[in-house]
Amino acid sequence: GAILGTNELESAATKTIRLQAAGAVTATSIDKLIARVK
Repeated sequence: GAILGTNELESAATKTIRLQAAGAVTATSIDKLIARVK
């Protein structure tokens, strides 16, 4: 962004979103594995 420090905030937000998305995919995979075991 135009304001000083905004780029750092934006990149941090992007990383958080990516981590959450990756976590959701991992959780879904674990749920599928558990379902297979049951």
